[in-house]
Amino acid sequence: MKLIDNRYKVNKVLEDNIYNSVYEVVDFWNDDIKLFMKLYNIEKQNRVIDYFINNFINLTRIKHKYLLSSEQFSIIKTIDRKKVNITQYYSTTEYTNSPSLDKVYENLNLEQKLKIILQACTVLDFLNYRGIVYKHLSPSNIFLLKDGSIKILDLANIYEDVINASYADITRYFIAPEVLLKQEDMINKNADKFSLGMLIAYLFTEDFYSGNIIFKHKDTLDMDNRQLDFLNDLIKDLTKKNPITREVSLREVIDNIKEIFNMDYEYDLVKERGILNFKTQIIGREKEVNKILTID
Repeated sequence: MKLIDNRYKVNKVLEDNIYNSVYEVVDFWNDDIKLFMKLYNIEKQNRVIDYFINNFINLTRIKHKYLLSSEQFSIIKTIDRKKVNITQYYSTTEYTNSPSLDKVYENLNLEQKLKIILQACTVLDFLNYRGIVYKHLSPSNIFLLKDGSIKILDLANIYEDVINASYADITRYFIAPEVLLKQEDMINKNADKFSLGMLIAYLFTEDFYSGNIIFKHKDTLDMDNRQLDFLNDLIKDLTKKNPITREVSLREVIDNIKEIFNMDYEYDLVKERGILNFKTQIIGREKEVNKILTID
């Protein structure tokens, strides 16, 4: 297989299992950019396919500089210019060859770690504003670019993982309790705040896996007592077991980090959030919307 739909040139196979196959492809119709292409096993992935049929177009509209984009979901029509007689669904998503955070975090300095947290706050605020709960923010789903900026895993792969209850071993530590327990009525944007708190603990403490209440920080020599106390309190506030008690503003977190650590980080609330398009379906909040619609 070298050419799909007279558009995508297949460079190489990246992954092949009973659920899907993943390829690196070049899009001839879009300036020869590289993309990830995933082909789905219909029998194993029927719930994911059904969800994408109804929702993928909305995923493509969610664009942010810190989020890998979801590009297209369709059925293969031709392979190597020959018509395909079976139904084979595929998706394409933004390509990256940058390492995931869990592979490089030990080599980062204090400023680099703080910048990652600021960017994570920014993209989560953007998604939450659109009614999207990311649920799976973790070091294995964050990619660190050479310029220090991040890209979090595209929504197509995240929704696939959520539907299949599939995640990397390390990601389990970052998923909010209500998400792991599938307490749907309790899942909202505060689930992402739990993940953020665990990410801060992961980057800044030496005893991430111990569950200690008082943290031993990696960068103690680079921080004063006010900064250490701030991080300790922030981690505790964000990782409370009860989601109702995680009422922390991500915008306030950004502002506090900038002030307490004297960070130069610019963001424009209006520009970041953009204009909410009410013609675009609010993804992932069907139960909440249906509940509102049933009220007299």
